[in-house]
Amino acid sequence: MVNSSVTNLIILPGWTEYAPNSRYRGGSFKRIELPETVESIGSMAFYGNTSLSEVVLKGRVGSVGDQAFYGCTSLISLPDFGVALTNLGTEVFRNCTGLKDVRVAGSVCEIPSKTFYNCTGIERVVLEEGVSSIAYDAFFYDYAIKTLSLPSTAMDLRTSTSYSQFPRVNGVATFHQKEPPANLKKTFLTEFSGVIYYPPEGEAAWQAFLAEAGLSAYGKSWSDALESDPGS
Repeated sequence: MVNSSVTNLIILPGWTEYAPNSRYRGGSFKRIELPETVESIGSMAFYGNTSLSEVVLKGRVGSVGDQAFYGCTSLISLPDFGVALTNLGTEVFRNCTGLKDVRVAGSVCEIPSKTFYNCTGIERVVLEEGVSSIAYDAFFYDYAIKTLSLPSTAMDLRTSTSYSQFPRVNGVATFHQKEPPANLKKTFLTEFSGVIYYPPEGEAAWQAFLAEAGLSAYGKSWSDALESDPGS
């Protein structure tokens, strides 16, 4: 049973997996520090910890289990996993409504089902080079996104008859792909409002795609922007 009066938790060195079997599920910790020995975070480790606002990682965490941070509504940014992280479980940050800024390193090839589902406060999403596959419901219900940047490696945009990956982006979307990914219109452009930036070397393919989609007015080459990469 978790002591509700404890708000600062520091795990001593020696653990390699933290909180297997939901050990601290539903705790009231505001700050958690994991030592350099921890290499993975177990499933449902901090599930429902609505007070948690800071996670300090001293080592290199490579794996995060299913629903590890589900419902941690006080988190405003992701823990600093860096490039050590390679594996995310499902629903890891589901219902983390306090998240504002999401950056996923390219070491994570796949963003699985409902990773950021119903994270209604997210305003900025940057997926770095190396991320190749995004589940159709990974960002569903995230209606506050104003800035989105997808890498050239993200060509597997999965679709569903019920879900649109980024159902509402009202701001700037930057694509690094030289050609529009398959299923892009179905997964992303259903309720888009803003500016779509694409790389200059892919201008012909993107202009043709946007014209067919009836969205020519939204598209711009990076050369039209003040920065060389407006989504960095």
